[in-house]
Amino acid sequence: MIKGIALFLCQRIVKGEFFMDGKEKGVGFFDGISNAIKEGVERRKQNSASLIYDALAFFVAFLFARCHVVFGTYPLATAFLAVLPCEVFVALFGALLGSISLGRLGVIYAITSFIVVFLRIMISGGKENKHLFCEPLVLRMSSSAIGAFVNAVYEFLLNGFSLTSVLYGVFGVLLSASFTFLFSGLFDMGIGYDELLFGKKDILTYKKQGNEKYAAYLFSGSALIFIFFISLSMKKYDFFGVSPSYLFAAVITLFTARRFGAMRAMAVGFVSTLGISGLYSVSFALLGVGAGVLFSVNITYALIFGGVLLSLWGFYAGGVVGFLSLFPEYSAAALVSLPFLKKISKGDEPEHVEKQSRDASNMVATTALGYKSSGRENFGELEKAILGLSSALRSFGVEEGRVSLEEYRELVIKCTREFCAQCPRYDVCCTESPAPCVEKMDEIATKIYKKQRLFPDDSTVVPKYCRNSGPLFEKILSECAQLEEERYKDRRMEGYAEECELFSKLLSEARIRCERETAVDNALSEKLTEVFASSGMAGGVIRAYGERHKYFIGAGEDKDGRIITSPELRRGIENAAGVKLGSAEYYRKGDIALFECPTAPMYTVEFATAVSSHGSEVSGDTAVSFESGDGYFYSLISDGMGSGELAHRTSLFTADFLSRILSSSCTKSTAFHLLNHMIRSKGEECSSTVDLFEFDTLSGEAVFFKCGAAPSYVKRDSSIFRIRSETAPLGLMKSIDAEKIRVEVKSGDYIIMLSDGVSQTPEDSIWLLELLGKPPKPDVRDYAEYILEAARVNSKILDDMSVAVARIIKVGEDKKYA
Repeated sequence: MIKGIALFLCQRIVKGEFFMDGKEKGVGFFDGISNAIKEGVERRKQNSASLIYDALAFFVAFLFARCHVVFGTYPLATAFLAVLPCEVFVALFGALLGSISLGRLGVIYAITSFIVVFLRIMISGGKENKHLFCEPLVLRMSSSAIGAFVNAVYEFLLNGFSLTSVLYGVFGVLLSASFTFLFSGLFDMGIGYDELLFGKKDILTYKKQGNEKYAAYLFSGSALIFIFFISLSMKKYDFFGVSPSYLFAAVITLFTARRFGAMRAMAVGFVSTLGISGLYSVSFALLGVGAGVLFSVNITYALIFGGVLLSLWGFYAGGVVGFLSLFPEYSAAALVSLPFLKKISKGDEPEHVEKQSRDASNMVATTALGYKSSGRENFGELEKAILGLSSALRSFGVEEGRVSLEEYRELVIKCTREFCAQCPRYDVCCTESPAPCVEKMDEIATKIYKKQRLFPDDSTVVPKYCRNSGPLFEKILSECAQLEEERYKDRRMEGYAEECELFSKLLSEARIRCERETAVDNALSEKLTEVFASSGMAGGVIRAYGERHKYFIGAGEDKDGRIITSPELRRGIENAAGVKLGSAEYYRKGDIALFECPTAPMYTVEFATAVSSHGSEVSGDTAVSFESGDGYFYSLISDGMGSGELAHRTSLFTADFLSRILSSSCTKSTAFHLLNHMIRSKGEECSSTVDLFEFDTLSGEAVFFKCGAAPSYVKRDSSIFRIRSETAPLGLMKSIDAEKIRVEVKSGDYIIMLSDGVSQTPEDSIWLLELLGKPPKPDVRDYAEYILEAARVNSKILDDMSVAVARIIKVGEDKKYA
């Protein structure tokens, strides 16, 4: 193992690379140290309690560096430096001072401490966060073993090969690795300082199952061993007759009794003083039991009763000397720890936790019911009603809406026979040549079907001797007009049926989306429950709702509201869910505090549009940009075919329709089908292009929807990406021709959308690519106007012009682009 670590380090040194993740190059050696120091400074600025943890790490490392175990080995400081997840540099400083204070003998121990930290820096760096000192336990044990091995080699060189040297080296390596493993239970369980000291539940037993249960056992065992060696390392010190070992043992026993109960306090009191005096260790065990029993009643009574038990056993075991050896230290410890003990809450009993959990669950369920009801209308019944109306309208109309050639022919035959049978010259006509109208009925029907006009003097269908062709044609055209009017009503009925069907589909899609966004996310809720529990919420319950737009509702016992409003809980939820939380609302019912909070956007968008008309007071283009209520940003350019009022009304209707309906949670396919149907039902020769950009401000996903639109562009620094599509405008065909194009956008990217009056063909718009390759204007409105002005100058085709510019900005980077 040591050989493998050495080979690994040599490869890193030769390559000059550290903290590698796959094929990606990691952080440099000195950069890693610099980042760790900067993070430590920021953490200390945000949390003043970090200075206390620094002092504790320094003090423990100093003591461990001076405390040997067997055969003169000093493995405690080595193991402590190898296992610490933070405050490593502070602990190293303490270990160096502690080692040097031993004299010339301690120089090699100081070098060993430095080697252990150096090795950890070289091999650390997780695959995800690439921070220092987050390496696996086996590598930490390897670091401590290598440091102890260097120490053993020095011993061989100094004193030669002997049984004592061999035992020194073997025990140094084995004990360093073993203590690293034992201490890991104290630091690797993921229990924070605040949670350990001020949490509101028993973190060692509450809902611990499987591996978590064994981790709790390892944590308890590591804590006892750690406390034992701290007391042992202070055994030989004496300040004005006061033993710091007994003082420390009394403080830690009182803390355990207050936080974790009498049984654990008894174990801590006994073990912490076992290395000092086996006789007096019983006194501190009695202290833990007595204080632990009465802490639930009153702190003062607990301190008095615990002190009485400790003093009685001390007097029993050692007389007046025993009493004087223990009572002064205990009195000082009680006075020092009293303010601290008042802030600590004992872990809740299982029955109390279960009750609080039920209350919290009821509050969450009630609030969730209101949330679901507020977001869900009676979509189902309305959807069924409109769909049924669609079927009724279809059955009320006819299957074919247009008059066929055969129907025109039958109508012409009917009218001609009725009219000519009453004509006095009918018998004469039948003997004349060319044939009379009655024999030209196919030609007459064909002209009507092709929308050609009938003239009384048309020799192709009327003989010259006929005197009544005018009245005959009037009768035929009148009958045909009545038939066409009936069929027109049937066609409108068919159109109404199709509209009802599409509206029903819109409602169905909105209902399905609403159900998804109000359904509970069980997997995420389980992850958040662990976050909630680790924050100290006794019996806390939290639920996450929604598939895309997450909504969080949580409740738990929090008498003063300090936990549920804490930034730590908020950050824990954000990290577990991978989202950013919006503004939270808080409620209280007795001791139960509740919050509900939606997801906040991770991105913002700056946008602007510019439009110019040509040859008319109104533009055939319409450009709009807007944000919907469900976290989407849209930018849209619609170009009505042609120019003038008709093109303007078509593009304006297209933009207005889409801007109103895009927040309804329907699919874009259904929206485009309905829009296409409405444009076609107008009955005029009109159509409209659609260039739609959709950006999800919650996740950063971006999509273009194009129907006959000009190319669009994504500008990232000096790079330009063109998005184009060969599709037809809406309104030309019964089926839509639309293309959906997904694009990747990043913070700082510009989205540039243009109508065909600006973009034209790639050959005609070389100036455009050159212009977009230049640095953009800082203000998006100025940038849009700048592109439009350049188009007026360079465009070879006189047409309406529209430009829409949007800039993507990640929340928190607003100042960067200001």
